[in-house]
Amino acid sequence: MYVFNFHQEGCNQSVLYKEACLTKSTVNSAIRKMEQKDLIYLTPGEGRNTRVFLTEKGRKLMEDTVYKVIQIENTIYDTWTPEEQELFMKLNCDFAEKLRDKIKEM
Repeated sequence: MYVFNFHQEGCNQSVLYKEACLTKSTVNSAIRKMEQKDLIYLTPGEGRNTRVFLTEKGRKLMEDTVYKVIQIENTIYDTWTPEEQELFMKLNCDFAEKLRDKIKEM
């Protein structure tokens, strides 16, 4: 759901696993469960791509959860000094890069 914050008009299914740093099978399982709960729907994309969109129920869940978490994160971030913000971003980018590398090794 967090990735949808950046792709509110839908995205290719492959974007979800790449940006979430998860395996294809994990994302496929999550998509099936979310589809069963009427949180998302799928449409054919270009070529072999599948597009994923939030339903109204999915948008409501995002508003009630993800948006609130992002607001909390931003509030905390804004209390830090510029140096602390820079360190956080550096460490977060390093973590994401190493996580992607380890997942590729799987």
